[in-house]
Amino acid sequence: MPDQIASSVADAVLSKELKKEIQASYSRWLAAHEFNPRYGQRLMIATVAKALAAADTVAAKHRFAVIEAGTGIGKTVAYTLAAAPIAREKKKTLVISTATVALQEQLINKDLPDLVASAEIPMRFTLAKGRGRYLCLSKLDSILRSTQEQSSITALYPDELFESAQSPAVELYQQMSEAVLRGDWNGDRDEWPDALDDKDWRLLTSDRSQCHNRRCTWVSDCSFFKARDGLQEVDCIVTNHDLVLADLALGGGAILPEPEDCLYVFDEAHHLADKAVQHFSSMLRFNATTRWLQQLSKLVDALQKQWPEARRVNSSLEQLRHLSDVLLLQLQILPEALQIYYDDMNQQDERWKRSQHARFDLGQVPDALIANAIECREHSEQIAHHLAAINKEMQSVMEAEPGREEIEQWLPIVGAGLNRAESAAGLFAYYASANSAQAIPRAFWISRIELDSGVDFGLHSAPLLASEYLEDLLWSRCGGAVLTSATLTALGRFDRLQMHSGVPAEASFQVVPSPFDYASRAVLRIPREACNPTDVELHTERLRQYIESLDESAGVLVLFMSRKQMQEVYDELNSTLLGSVLLQDQRSKQGLLDEHMRRVDAGERSYIFGLASFAEGVDLPGDYCRHVVIAKLPFAVPDDPVASALTEWVEQQGRNAFMEISVPEAALRLVQACGRLLRNESDSGTVSLLDRRVLEKRYGRELLDALPPFRREIE
Repeated sequence: MPDQIASSVADAVLSKELKKEIQASYSRWLAAHEFNPRYGQRLMIATVAKALAAADTVAAKHRFAVIEAGTGIGKTVAYTLAAAPIAREKKKTLVISTATVALQEQLINKDLPDLVASAEIPMRFTLAKGRGRYLCLSKLDSILRSTQEQSSITALYPDELFESAQSPAVELYQQMSEAVLRGDWNGDRDEWPDALDDKDWRLLTSDRSQCHNRRCTWVSDCSFFKARDGLQEVDCIVTNHDLVLADLALGGGAILPEPEDCLYVFDEAHHLADKAVQHFSSMLRFNATTRWLQQLSKLVDALQKQWPEARRVNSSLEQLRHLSDVLLLQLQILPEALQIYYDDMNQQDERWKRSQHARFDLGQVPDALIANAIECREHSEQIAHHLAAINKEMQSVMEAEPGREEIEQWLPIVGAGLNRAESAAGLFAYYASANSAQAIPRAFWISRIELDSGVDFGLHSAPLLASEYLEDLLWSRCGGAVLTSATLTALGRFDRLQMHSGVPAEASFQVVPSPFDYASRAVLRIPREACNPTDVELHTERLRQYIESLDESAGVLVLFMSRKQMQEVYDELNSTLLGSVLLQDQRSKQGLLDEHMRRVDAGERSYIFGLASFAEGVDLPGDYCRHVVIAKLPFAVPDDPVASALTEWVEQQGRNAFMEISVPEAALRLVQACGRLLRNESDSGTVSLLDRRVLEKRYGRELLDALPPFRREIE
């Protein structure tokens, strides 16, 4: 086996010592667990090593690897054994990024400790989280010491800061303070023993604009800075896609090391592009923005009265008062125009009425709205400029006179306002240039929200693809990167991934064969009850009949595309089966899975009815899942604004959006859903698909061929 790895990476820029180290580490890991080497795992080790070894060499353009490796390959072992020694030799930090907390915890608590011990890898590692996961001691102290005067300060921003010292949450905050003082808690939200409500936790966290940084009275005890300082002392950082993207948006190096100094492994990489689209999207809600602008004048009055150094920035304070009034007037006239646009677009397309969205076709925003956006952008940018000047002055005072309590109370409020102003300016900037020629346009849409107090509107903008952002911020800068997941191809090709993520064409693209014997251990069944789901009533009735006909002694997972259909099937089930069904949202996802496993362990019948979130990331090995029933092909809902705008853009270029976007995405989701069945090599069972389009439509053969090689039963 070691010889095979050596020959596979012979053309990589690897020293003989590194080759031997990778080989020896793998051999030690195998021996410690009494495993035999797997071809797929060896192939993945070689592919990762070959790509990352190219970093900082003449072959640097080949420093990327894209590897689809299914369940059972042992991805973590493969990429860590190959990447860790290369990162150490090249004096770079290995950053392993995931999409889910569950995988992060598995890496930190199980996989990496085991590799360090059994493979004898000299690697120090830690978990990196954003500020929002850590307690701000300054805010906690302000809350617990609130006086009437301080309450009037913090009440300026009741949606962001602590509103009243009489809140029931004060008891919780007191418990937290005592736990910190005793040393029983380090301020990490994930290590607090009980579940925390977001609204209670939000008041205790800070962001870069609100934080006093090294000038804070509490900096020596700050959990965030302790964690961030710890990142400088490790060889490997485990984090999530959101934090990587947030760091890149700040220029890189703000939280994580500079991209040039990192080798990245993106596990669960099929989420990366979607996360990037979300991260670079913008949104503005009118009611909340209006309230904020009204509060700005109160902020100016309070600062001028209560902050001695206010005279140094009096010009900015007076400009804030004027600009907030002007922008408020501009925003107050917009909702009436948005209602007209919303009604006009909904008359053209009923889909948006159901989703409460109305999208501007072809990304073309009305000229009148662009003119409004230009003015709003200018005033938002000026507000941000003056808030930044005030923020800077406060930071200077803090540096000269550490421990100034009144500034520690004001700085978070000014920082929160700066964040709002920058966010509004960014959104209006997108609308101001909406009709400009762009290689890849953005989606623009309106949302209308019915509230008890009336109607609120939102303005939204999002990139259609993340490719340009990831190219500029990540691929062009990073030392090297590996993207891996069980589902990266669609219809057997990497085209969709390249389109959405922009991963360089020079990357090594590899599908690692699974060790599972699909043909002997699993059946793909198209039962006689399957029909075309366009006949909704017939399909729902057939689906119910099929579920009731099952005689399963082990766990069953039924996956629906529609909440409405899921509820209808559940409501019509016979009473004998009804008590055995666990319906999504009847309890938390983990609570539902725990109850399902308890029932199966007790020898009881248990069926889970779930939507898309149960088609991915759910691990139910053995008897916990012997049958996966898929109601219909998982085509995306057509009323998502970004997806529909992307479809429109592709068709505008004369391409077939259904075959280029819809079918590959459905193929990807179908593979993920089928992947719930076999979780280890000893598993067996059945996947039933109750959608006859897979046999009748031209694209059906492609969808079937993209699935694992299950034995097929077509009735």
